Amino acid sequence: MVSRATSSCVKWLAVFVVGPLAGCTESATTPTAPSEVAQKAERETLGRHLLASGADMLDGLDSFVEGGSDFRETTTEDAVKQTVRRLNEGLALLDASRTDDDQLTVDDGKVLREIVWLRDAARFAVGDATDPLARAEKLFDWTVRNIQLIPDDAPAAERLPFLPWHTLVFGKGTALDRAWLFQLLARQQGLDVVLLAYADTKNVAAPHWWCPALVLDAASGTDKAPRFHLFEPHWGVPIPGPRGQGVATLEQVAGDDKLLRALDIDAEHPYPVKSADLKQLVALVETSSIYRSPRFAKLEQALSGQDKLVLSLDRDGLAAKLKRAPQLTGVVEWPLRDVRYTASREKEPYDKLSELLRPFNRRPTDLETGRTIGLPPLWRARVRHVSGKYYENMTETDPELRRLGINRWYQVARPAEDDLGPLRLDTVNWEYIHRMKGHATYWLGLVAYDLGNYDTATTFLKLILADPTNVGWVPGARYNLGRTYEAQAAAAKDEAERKRLRDEAAAVYRKTFQQLSPDAQCLWRAKSLTAR
Repeated sequence: MVSRATSSCVKWLAVFVVGPLAGCTESATTPTAPSEVAQKAERETLGRHLLASGADMLDGLDSFVEGGSDFRETTTEDAVKQTVRRLNEGLALLDASRTDDDQLTVDDGKVLREIVWLRDAARFAVGDATDPLARAEKLFDWTVRNIQLIPDDAPAAERLPFLPWHTLVFGKGTALDRAWLFQLLARQQGLDVVLLAYADTKNVAAPHWWCPALVLDAASGTDKAPRFHLFEPHWGVPIPGPRGQGVATLEQVAGDDKLLRALDIDAEHPYPVKSADLKQLVALVETSSIYRSPRFAKLEQALSGQDKLVLSLDRDGLAAKLKRAPQLTGVVEWPLRDVRYTASREKEPYDKLSELLRPFNRRPTDLETGRTIGLPPLWRARVRHVSGKYYENMTETDPELRRLGINRWYQVARPAEDDLGPLRLDTVNWEYIHRMKGHATYWLGLVAYDLGNYDTATTFLKLILADPTNVGWVPGARYNLGRTYEAQAAAAKDEAERKRLRDEAAAVYRKTFQQLSPDAQCLWRAKSLTAR
């Protein structure tokens, strides 16, 4: 099969090769100059081919490792430069009025790679859902299952200034990281999600955030106040509506504290928010510079179909909608990515982020020569995992012909102990290999869950929970093992088997693994299962 990028190149060559050759068969008379309309059409055709080729190259940037061994991004630099150059060439042919300020830069290319991952992750998570609220629920559930919660009171060394791609690749983040990622995933689906926060009258620029909310127009017309459907990132659930049905709105929880009390775990562990606390709220809207950039907006307008990326934000339109909400006292611009990027370049967090990336950069070792070979398997698997690219030939419609490449690469990242030989004597490399194996084992469990292979998911997640050196995946493994039992219960046809599996899930949520007590999201889920 010829890829779209290859096809584009062939068509591009045809413009310059076939045209002149065709002219050789004509008489020696002076050719008629092509009309301006024809020239414009030819430029637009070529521009769209180049743009499509550049979009294909963007999709392929997951083949290049971020950072190399020293996190200096040397291995991605050339690929990003070529991609940006192709996009600029295509855009220039489509818009003759472009200036130097409209030129995409190499740094832009790296940001675009991040946004491609967000787009692909969102598409995978949403699947074939079309209803806006249903899509938001799927995006939030994907975020909670895939992003292990870093507690708010964790040591500062763990609460690093993650960018969205860090959160995706590392699979960990604080509740704020979850809320932010959910907002950005929703944006790629054309959904407006804001972060609700308590207004601080003493410091208007620093409100205290509470939870993300999907903003939907009122059913009776766009001139009415919008609805805010609430999602709780600490508890990892949409806030249940009346009688436990649907996703509660801000109007509902502000008028009925019983809806928030449903999130209480027990008398000693109540949900920390009350309806009375929701009188002075503001909406935080992610307005980092990439979404305010005119050149990104122009690129967004030029892309379409499967290449479409959301690279801009109608700030005025969204602000006008939000201001119709009586529960809000204001709208605050929230350029978190700009703040995080600056913080991530400081030496201490930069070095810590570099250290976290090292297992992803570990290449396979030839056991005979001791030399490293090929692409790092963990990186190769992980970036495909977060993008939902589980199969090697994603365009193949026949399931029998698709190859599950992601499992193969995760398994390569789990070398057998007997195969490591002399590498065990190299303490530093041994540590990286050990971390690489732990990551791969955990993520194989998550892939199996997504594919509906629940027995396989259970096997890998139990390996993590039974290993005292599991490289930090106990909270996520416990939560996802419980979710696996819940999924099996939902699929069971026998009521007794459904009850047994639900009880098993509740027991896992409550159980202490390796001296780690259950967290709020597990305890609340256990309570919900017991109540059911």
